[in-house]
Amino acid sequence: MPVSDDGEVSTVRSRVPVTAEQAEQIEVLARAVLRWALGRPSSADDAPAEASLPPSRVRRVATVAGKILAGVAATVATTATTVARIEAQRPENWSGLAGYTEAVRLVTDGFPVLWVPDCETLAALASAPDRLARQALLLSRRDQVLAHAQAVLAEVHSSDLATSRLLAEQALDCLPSFPYPAQSLALQVAAIVTMGETGSKTFKQLQARLDEELSKLTAPRGTALIRDLGVTFMLLAAAPALEQFRVDRGDRVPSRPNRHAVAHVLSLEQYTEANALESVLLAVSVLRQAEASRTDRLESAAYES
Repeated sequence: MPVSDDGEVSTVRSRVPVTAEQAEQIEVLARAVLRWALGRPSSADDAPAEASLPPSRVRRVATVAGKILAGVAATVATTATTVARIEAQRPENWSGLAGYTEAVRLVTDGFPVLWVPDCETLAALASAPDRLARQALLLSRRDQVLAHAQAVLAEVHSSDLATSRLLAEQALDCLPSFPYPAQSLALQVAAIVTMGETGSKTFKQLQARLDEELSKLTAPRGTALIRDLGVTFMLLAAAPALEQFRVDRGDRVPSRPNRHAVAHVLSLEQYTEANALESVLLAVSVLRQAEASRTDRLESAAYES
């Protein structure tokens, strides 16, 4: 039966596109809620009591039910849009990951995950128990990882990234025979490109941006991830490499790749083959993400026009 004879069903339907059957269900829900609120039984023997429920109260509860359905529909639509947006930003090499939490865990452990390494290696890294095991895995797959990185770097075409791409290519070529110079050059490329992509003019400004993104990542509902997946993961990957290191205050030389360390000290704790490989991958990752950001902006501008 309709909720009322005065158009109340159409009012509910105007809020939510429901079928006649769903409208009937809304009324059933309304009457069930009212029975519960009034302490009345809901058995089949209670037909007279149900019939005595004030129609106006049934309409009000039905309208509330309609609003609830509208909220659910809006939430589902928003969630679908968000998921679609995130999936559109999902790099090709993530196909082997079980979920975004694996990517977060890897990148916070200092491993680039955007675009490089290849999907097979990335999935294997996610399954490795700790950082040392992941470094050993990367080194054991060095030739495969570098070949894939070369192919990814070849996808960087923007003219304003040409110099950075050239230097990253030289770091890639240099790595098998001279890993330490490759590490130093790659970290410089990664740092400069990251600064450019975040609009940072100094490393101090860049550090502030890194801190901001890290705080957003730990905020409720992962707002940073939803806003811009690529930029967030680029900054997360770059964060360990851009941590401050001060010789004058006696800071310990970082064991992970660090741009400030290679600029100010000569230490075989910092210069390692594993760090060199990670540094080169970071440079390629940042450059490829910079290219993706330019492509996204061009596509968005074309769509809006």
